Amino acid sequence: MPALTDIPFTSLMDQSDTPVQIEGLTGSIILLNFWSIECPSCEQTDRELVEIKQSFPNLCLIAILSNQHEDTSRARELFRQRGYDHLWIDRDAQYARHWGAVITPTAMIFNENGQLRYWGAINDQTFRKKKSEVNYVSSALVNMQNGLKVNPSRTHPYGCVIVDTQPA
Repeated sequence: MPALTDIPFTSLMDQSDTPVQIEGLTGSIILLNFWSIECPSCEQTDRELVEIKQSFPNLCLIAILSNQHEDTSRARELFRQRGYDHLWIDRDAQYARHWGAVITPTAMIFNENGQLRYWGAINDQTFRKKKSEVNYVSSALVNMQNGLKVNPSRTHPYGCVIVDTQPA
């Protein structure tokens, strides 16, 4: 199973424009969310993530900005307002490509040991299904908290396309 520490963080910068350091995050459940300030789906799911975080005090919410034309200054202003603990800026979308993220929002949940436990949609909302009935992130966190297998461990994200100017 992939681990958070398996990936080189050389291209990721934090909200202060310094290289990302994950050492201080050990022992926390980490939710990485490929995120866009321009995506309406992200804005809606951000509210859900804030509610979920209240039930999981050791959950660290990290927004990853991978869109190539996103306003990073505006993102730096908004990430805390939207309830995130950290902002990671993926300037060349290398991190998004590594994890296969092409849609915002796409959530990845890592356990306290840095092992990936969930990848995909935050909830079951789609273009035709405007109101979600299942929150995959919440279900995964509850299962992890209770020592159960996360099922499903992978779903299809729904939202906005990540703008990546690099050839595939």
